[in-house]
Amino acid sequence: MKKIHFVMIIMLMIFSKLLFAQATDLFFSEYIEGSSNNKALEIFNGTGTEVELSDYIIRHSTNGGGWKDTHYTFPAGATISDGDVWVIANENSNFIILNQADETLSSASLDYFAAFNGDDARGLFKIVNKEEILIDVIGIPDEDPGSGWEVAGVSDATKNHTLIRKSSIASGNADWSLSAGTNELDSEWEVHDEDYFSDLGNHTFDFGEDTTPPTISNAIALSTTSFQITYSEEVSVGTAEDIGNYAIDNGLQILSATLQANEKTVEFETSTQTENLLYTVTVNNIQDLAGNPIEDNSTISFAGFEEQTFDQIADIQANQELYEGQTVTVLGIVTIGVNQIQTGMTNAYMQDESGKGINIFDFDELPDIVRGSLIELTGTVTQYEETTEITDFTYTVIATDQEVPIIPMTINEMQDYETWEGTFISISGSLTEEPYYAGGGFNLNIIDEEGYETTVRVWDTTGIDVSNLTTGIPITAHGIVDSYNDDSQVIPGYQEDVIIDLTIPVIVYIENIPENPFVDDEITITTKIIDYDGTIDSTRLSYRFEYETELIDTTLTDIGNYEYTAVIPAVETLTDEEANYVIYVWAVDDEGNEITDTKLITVTKHRPIVSNFILLNTPEPNDTLNVQMNIIDDDGSVVDQNLLYTLDFSDQVFEANLFKNEADSTLFYGFIPGQSSGVTVNIGVFAKDDSSLTTYEMDLGTYTYPVLSHTAILKVPAKPFNPYSGESIRIRFNSQDKDRAILRIYSAEGKLVFTPKNEFFNYFPDPENPPSDPYNWYYEWNGKNKYGKLLPLGLYICYLETIETGTGKKKSAKAPIVIGAPLK
Repeated sequence: MKKIHFVMIIMLMIFSKLLFAQATDLFFSEYIEGSSNNKALEIFNGTGTEVELSDYIIRHSTNGGGWKDTHYTFPAGATISDGDVWVIANENSNFIILNQADETLSSASLDYFAAFNGDDARGLFKIVNKEEILIDVIGIPDEDPGSGWEVAGVSDATKNHTLIRKSSIASGNADWSLSAGTNELDSEWEVHDEDYFSDLGNHTFDFGEDTTPPTISNAIALSTTSFQITYSEEVSVGTAEDIGNYAIDNGLQILSATLQANEKTVEFETSTQTENLLYTVTVNNIQDLAGNPIEDNSTISFAGFEEQTFDQIADIQANQELYEGQTVTVLGIVTIGVNQIQTGMTNAYMQDESGKGINIFDFDELPDIVRGSLIELTGTVTQYEETTEITDFTYTVIATDQEVPIIPMTINEMQDYETWEGTFISISGSLTEEPYYAGGGFNLNIIDEEGYETTVRVWDTTGIDVSNLTTGIPITAHGIVDSYNDDSQVIPGYQEDVIIDLTIPVIVYIENIPENPFVDDEITITTKIIDYDGTIDSTRLSYRFEYETELIDTTLTDIGNYEYTAVIPAVETLTDEEANYVIYVWAVDDEGNEITDTKLITVTKHRPIVSNFILLNTPEPNDTLNVQMNIIDDDGSVVDQNLLYTLDFSDQVFEANLFKNEADSTLFYGFIPGQSSGVTVNIGVFAKDDSSLTTYEMDLGTYTYPVLSHTAILKVPAKPFNPYSGESIRIRFNSQDKDRAILRIYSAEGKLVFTPKNEFFNYFPDPENPPSDPYNWYYEWNGKNKYGKLLPLGLYICYLETIETGTGKKKSAKAPIVIGAPLK
């Protein structure tokens, strides 16, 4: 790959003398003691070289009790590069903290190392000749300050605050009193409000006052009446927009100066430039954010704007057949850069002023093809499957840190793939299901307010974290429009491209153990509560029986991973056979937003309990099926029992005798009459105790009679199903082992709409670990076609074709399926 550097721009670089400084050793650079479990420690390396962490540990104390025997040891092989940090966080911290953490610990780990409060000290030790030397400390290990220590004149600053080491500090301090100081001037720390996380993950280190002045990186003409200058760092708006700080030759006048959003680029309005005439700008008095002025009379040159005709990406995409194989030159901004969608090569996207984007591909990894770069690129238009791309290209990086163009649109609009292919867009919708993993990444299926659906495809290579997204969460996704199975989808490239549109907390679930409690059971409630834009400040669980009016409040305990738990004590008796608890979960976030949810839990008196169900044999077709189970009544005896079963999950229930074992009164066994090949027996039980309380339980186990010859068995429930309300239908199919099965769905007119299965039966993939019901083969159909779209109401035909391995003989079967909806 040949890369052209600034062919059409004359660029002069002004280098200033850089002042390099080094810290003497590692030190604490940030301390977070926030709300709830927002706890983090940051260690900084400014030594000028990579540091291996095996020679360092962190000790901790609680409430002035001195250093504990347990301590934090860095992971084996861990290092910190020069200028980088290591962040240790509580695993239940806010997302912002977790995204920066190098290691997370549960609250209870290492004797509550990551669950500190304002009165708990932390010390960084270096091991030299097997001796532990304290090199930095936060707090005093054998002193209990009450709620927290004072820092920089702020009372209790180590509680409900974030502490950041000043950029001028070059080493740790084993004397906490000197480190904490008495006011803002003599303290080594800056004190920030509770839950301030913005600086975590990096540390500004100047080793004294910032003395490095800004320099000019580049300059370029944008039009015949405008140009821009980009500085090496952020500059102050007052000096950057003062046109008196700029002089330009060859009679060109500067009319205005505007600092751009990145605070490094200034755009100028000028009088009319002469094409390709060299203009030199002299710059004075520009200051960075620390007040350092640029070197006097710094200069940069650029060529007067040359009207150029670039190929428009919109034209290329609209006329792909015409452009294929042709050489084009485009000018645009990189929307997704190298190593995001694919690593080890360049599979990136750019977008131009026409509002359309295109894929750029090269087998080499081109590290400066990064998001926000303005590039001029010349290459060949090619077509790879459904993707139009530019290959065999040369390119020029004209500017960096440019605003990424985003086209907002609806899900319905983006389905026009031919129009929007490769374009960087923004869509919004709510998740219809949990994110699920498939072939190298996660699928986020979303639906918008108009009812249109699409998939946001998150490749592993992007590093985007979707672990805390769940059904119903509203998101805005930025990404390029791609195609999969003739359907448009959106591919984001960076964490910032997936935005959770929630300002209130979410109660993800409420679960109880045991699931079916008896009157004398304690009930453990577990709930998951997430605040996507902050933290949970307080929680509460309340409960009552339905027939009661007074609520009982209890504490929800934070157990990590956004989960909270509480125990409802057992009750002594019930007036009826059963009663319903009403459970209320309540939470408030750090912005005062409240959320509540409820759940009903049925509590019953003791009735017969069925357990330890097993199949005693694996009969061939028409042979008797033998089963065994335990039935126990804790407060009496079982006086009546029957074996229940259905065939192929029909609604009709058959009965058979259950016999009590003479040696063990809790052990019962029964016999189910033999069935033909492919029939699935679903087994249950009925039992009554001496208090006339009954247990009726199905789905104890299933057994499908083996299919030993080439056939085509197809079974579909003879009733409509409504996929528009989330229903699905189970299609059961069989033939002998190793036969090939092709399952197809046709419309009533005979048009193929979906092929759910095209595979070989393999009933025993691992003979040493056979499945519990190997011949129970089925497909759960959700009423969607091959494009993932719900089919209209109506009649459909399910068609099974089986092909015998070795002979090629075919057999078939078919059955109707009705997609229906209830009458209103």
